[in-house]
Amino acid sequence: MMKKNLILFILLIFSATGFAAWYLMKQPDPADGPHLASVLPADTLLLLRINHAEKQMEELRNSPLAKAIEGMDLEASLERAGFPYLIPDGMRNYREWLSSKWNQKIFNSIFGREAALAILPEALAFMTPYAEPEDMLKGIAIIARPVQGAALASFISPWAPGLDVSEIAPHGNTKIRQITLANGMALFTSDREGLMLGAFHLETLKRMLDASSGSIASLENNKNFNAMEKALDDGPRTLSFYGDLATALPLVDAKLASFAEADDVNDWNDIRKMLQGFKNFGYARFNEGTEVRRSLGRAGMDKKEMDPALLALLERPARKPEPLWMAPPETELFFWDGSFDLEYTIQSVLEDPEDQAAFRGAFEMQTGILFEDLIHSLGHEMAFIMTEADEDSVFPLPRLAIMLESPSPDILTSLMQNLVNKTEATFGIPLQLQPHSIGNVEITQVQIPMGEDIQPGWATMGRYFVFALHWESIADMVRAESSGNNLVSDALFQSVDKGLSGKNKSVTYVRSEALMDTVLAMAMWQATNLAGGNTHVLVSEILAPVLEGLKMYRASGSRGYTEKDDVVFQTFTHIRK
Repeated sequence: MMKKNLILFILLIFSATGFAAWYLMKQPDPADGPHLASVLPADTLLLLRINHAEKQMEELRNSPLAKAIEGMDLEASLERAGFPYLIPDGMRNYREWLSSKWNQKIFNSIFGREAALAILPEALAFMTPYAEPEDMLKGIAIIARPVQGAALASFISPWAPGLDVSEIAPHGNTKIRQITLANGMALFTSDREGLMLGAFHLETLKRMLDASSGSIASLENNKNFNAMEKALDDGPRTLSFYGDLATALPLVDAKLASFAEADDVNDWNDIRKMLQGFKNFGYARFNEGTEVRRSLGRAGMDKKEMDPALLALLERPARKPEPLWMAPPETELFFWDGSFDLEYTIQSVLEDPEDQAAFRGAFEMQTGILFEDLIHSLGHEMAFIMTEADEDSVFPLPRLAIMLESPSPDILTSLMQNLVNKTEATFGIPLQLQPHSIGNVEITQVQIPMGEDIQPGWATMGRYFVFALHWESIADMVRAESSGNNLVSDALFQSVDKGLSGKNKSVTYVRSEALMDTVLAMAMWQATNLAGGNTHVLVSEILAPVLEGLKMYRASGSRGYTEKDDVVFQTFTHIRK
């Protein structure tokens, strides 16, 4: 009899295992089901959604970056470098868990189709002097659309070690499960129309169920959320984010006011001032299956509530970023701001009028230029251009140049000459000014008797005053503009130029595949010449592979502009597959 029971038990195990394999591997139900926002209350503060996580993880595992990381032996490298204490506890076990095909299949089956993490207002309960660590989990909501339906969680739970699953009192007619994790924490879960709901506090889960049943308003019916969803465009999203600033900011204000001293909230007040008038924020990343991936971010404004000075900056007309046509084609980093305002920047950093007055006085004493004259000499454009270091440089310092729109470049020229004179008098170093004529542009070089790596210079190019750490950077810019062989003509830039060279408020371009080499050269020089010891091991065995892997992101271009009551940011990234 015992033998017969043993055989039946073995057959049961094999049958259950076979059913598990079939259940996990069969194709998902094509029905989309309800929107994840339908099971969240309307006052949800933050929502992060990930679509097709399984496909994204598979693409990442096969990427040059992942392969570069897989080829590292991090523990051995840290040991050789003399930093064994930097090895995270349990790191090897974590790697083994990630590499387990069974664990991957379970994870992908639950979260691989669509998953979300949300923060509800009750999450702010931890903002008290007496909050416990578990209070931070209040208001954290987890939602997943499993590949095989929400019942999959019930099926997997008994097979997952370290879990204690029990059914507790229902909420209305809806069943609730309590899963006690290995560390003693409780996770409350339920199912709703093909969705799996989870929360670390029972009341949070009940609020989610109330939203899904219509007992309370849901995020899906929040007009601001729906407007943002519509504005973020249709397309194959891989990741999206929504933040309700209009609801969150007053709640944080009230929490801080209830216990914090005035000096303790200065940093928050600075952030609060910058966010004043912004009512919500949305972001979406898309994958259309091409080499160029795009993302879109939007910040909704309530103009009546905004700082008038900031609003004035945002409402300045968009313009073409002309410095793009002056940047050499090999530019590694380019940034252009079409709403630059030095006075507003200083007032934002130094809010105290006395500090502002002290700054103005110090500037005038050091430069011999009236601060008001400086302000009047500047327009509203500023650009930053970085190219690679010269191959023969002793120190691999990249070539840097700053461009300022200026209706009165003579004042900026006087500023530079005064600074040269001040440096000579202070340090007793003779500095000669050497003129260079490149085309129709006159460049002034400051001859520094400390090697060729740093030989500053300045010039006026059209309506821009240009200062560079090496005068030859300006010469390269003059040639780029006159020849037409500039950044705009570069094929890699063109691959991400989806409006970058049009009218904008700001533009950023990063040529990552070249910038990574520059970063590595600087890090290796510092590790070899300054840090000493075995620091070079960290650079050669850890940083170098990571930077090499990051070259898969060949180039990235971003543009910022305003559209009705929204600040809009678009990014386009060229990926090497």
